[in-house]
Amino acid sequence: MTCWETASEDDYWRSYGQHDAPAGEFVEVDAGGTVSCALDAAGEAHCWGWEEHGQTQPPAGPFRSLDVGYAYACALRSADSSIVCWGQDIFGETVAPDGAEFILVDCGENTSCAIDQTARVVCWGESPRLPDNVSELSFRDVSIDRHTACGVTVDGEIVCWEALERR
Repeated sequence: MTCWETASEDDYWRSYGQHDAPAGEFVEVDAGGTVSCALDAAGEAHCWGWEEHGQTQPPAGPFRSLDVGYAYACALRSADSSIVCWGQDIFGETVAPDGAEFILVDCGENTSCAIDQTARVVCWGESPRLPDNVSELSFRDVSIDRHTACGVTVDGEIVCWEALERR
């Protein structure tokens, strides 16, 4: 795997070490604000970058997929489709919902959203609220950043909503 940075050599962000990818063979990679993670062929997660809150120390897998937020990550367990998260937890962003099976997870800056087996979006962290028109829909994809979340419904329509109220 090869990683590179978009900032200059003397840029502050260089100190996070995200361009220092591990050696090996990988099937998936995601870069977040301060950490990057990848899955190897066996489904084990490998993370590197800034280490202060355990974000470079993923739990044992195997995992089916993963996604990285600002200073945390979440992954879907292969065995039971549950979500496990690790790293910085200021707003509950690493406290994934229990007791459900999920098909995907997406991490924003401090909020994560997932789609469960019934095609419903579930969010947790800094801004877990969903507008009524979103909570009633069925989705096949979801993406969240700091202020906006968007999803693709099972009918192929894109629906976006304000994920974090601007202050």
